[in-house]
Amino acid sequence: EEERSPFNIRRGGYVYYGNLPYQRVDIDSQYIGYRFENLDYKRDYDLVFCVYQHGYSNLPLFLKVDGVQVGVVNILQDTLIIRRHRIPAGIYADSVIQIEVSGSPAISGSFVLYEYEGIRSKGGPQDKGTVGIGSRKSTFEVYPNPFNNNLTIKFQTPSLKSHNPNGNIGQGFSLAIYDVTGRMVKDFSRLTVNGERSTVVWDGSDDSGRKLPAGVYFVRLETGEFSMVKKVIFLR
Repeated sequence: EEERSPFNIRRGGYVYYGNLPYQRVDIDSQYIGYRFENLDYKRDYDLVFCVYQHGYSNLPLFLKVDGVQVGVVNILQDTLIIRRHRIPAGIYADSVIQIEVSGSPAISGSFVLYEYEGIRSKGGPQDKGTVGIGSRKSTFEVYPNPFNNNLTIKFQTPSLKSHNPNGNIGQGFSLAIYDVTGRMVKDFSRLTVNGERSTVVWDGSDDSGRKLPAGVYFVRLETGEFSMVKKVIFLR
């Protein structure tokens, strides 16, 4: 965009390849820099990189985190590329990371630094989709992922029925879809559900019924007791 992201620390300018959000990119003759602060060293983070370019048949970009190369992405012309990279935990022990995208030229559409819901344990992989409440479980699933047409969202929360006997998500609960800029594009808060187990289907459209562009989106479920987020990739 014309106004740079608050996380951006270096760019030469910006380019509009089109009207879709992912067609608006930062550009620099050498590299583009970003800085993220206040990270929790106890948690795991993934970096999702979305980029699009026009004018080059094949444009290689090199992705570094705190000087460590974590990936190389070859961007074909007029193609949206989405890549996900795990950030090594030791890199953000100081709660800060800096990201560089280099190339000739360097371009960058959007970055999402994604934090898992669980905290790493010593004995194995963290629990990414289930949070215990008392003696019963709250679960949150989204599938298929990536998806082309419909995304199924399933969740179970014991407190839904007890806190809200009418089953309306909006009373103390929130279920919504956000794009990579943090803008809410779909709000399910007015939806009525039955009991503590619920299934919602999202067809990739916004609140006005318009089909959204392909890209990364976030499904966020909030209650008075917990908050969970799932990253999904919408393909067209």
